[in-house]
Amino acid sequence: RATHIPAWRGWKVTFNEQTPPLRKNVTDDLNSPTVRHRPAIAAVGEPIVLSAERRLDTDDRWLVVGAHRVQDGPNPPKLKIAINGKEQPEQDAPLFDRSHRDARPICFALPRSPATSDQSIELAVSQMPGNDETPLVWRCLTVSRTHPFLRCLFDEIDNAPNAASPLPLELFGEADPPVANIRTENAANWGSSHLYVPPDEPLRLAVKQPIAIRNVPNWGEFRFLRLAMRKPEGGKLQLIVQRVEPPTPVALVAGEKQPADENARVMWQQPLGKDWIVLTRDLYADLGECQIESITLQSLDDQPALFDHIYLSRGPGDFNGIPNPR
Repeated sequence: RATHIPAWRGWKVTFNEQTPPLRKNVTDDLNSPTVRHRPAIAAVGEPIVLSAERRLDTDDRWLVVGAHRVQDGPNPPKLKIAINGKEQPEQDAPLFDRSHRDARPICFALPRSPATSDQSIELAVSQMPGNDETPLVWRCLTVSRTHPFLRCLFDEIDNAPNAASPLPLELFGEADPPVANIRTENAANWGSSHLYVPPDEPLRLAVKQPIAIRNVPNWGEFRFLRLAMRKPEGGKLQLIVQRVEPPTPVALVAGEKQPADENARVMWQQPLGKDWIVLTRDLYADLGECQIESITLQSLDDQPALFDHIYLSRGPGDFNGIPNPR
């Protein structure tokens, strides 16, 4: 049947029986030396509605809609999402062709589930008709704990989902630093809070599961680090990235003088001072392909170091999706 799409398994499929969906085969693997055909579905006249009721775990954060088109043209098919009956803005189905090589999913923030109870949520995803019965290839339709191309390790984000920029929901990121290191005095780089790291007291930010660093990241893999750093009294600081394999840590040093460790990478060689410096770093260039389990923040002298706005992404452009602070 036309509606037998693996990504739709577990979802109720509704459409007008008088104008059923049209199944087509399309070629969308542009990197393969051989031609590969994939099933695609076109809505004819009226939308295809996929609906489900899901019980969320406390860590569930995202509805990930992985559907794309390989045909460009005016009035492309749109995707309409409703969460607990509240409709989100329609979005064009992403285009995947030789000028758009990354078929990115569309991600929507889910309401937070209280830690003390389960929460059920009603989800509806509608594939709207487009011109010329343009079909969509469905890669996935799922609830996820992690965002496929942006991870927040520390930041202060408004807990209320914002349809215009739905990233992420954790108030202080998944690394969950100790309250003693979260400060609100002085000006933060983003929001009203930042991380305070005293001299001789490094702060380790551990992730729940190892994160893959790759040259060409797939969904859920990453390459770039974004952070803000400040040393009000000057001096030096470093990040120590702990890899799972190989298990040797790698130090990334910022400050005016050369690092004492000859194996350390210099990520900033200008003076540090009262102003925040926002830096984007290519971790693949520093670490190679690996998995990381923690990043330790450290002052390298007798003055504190301040950090804020710590993220991982697949590409530099993904950082543009970080929402404004509240």
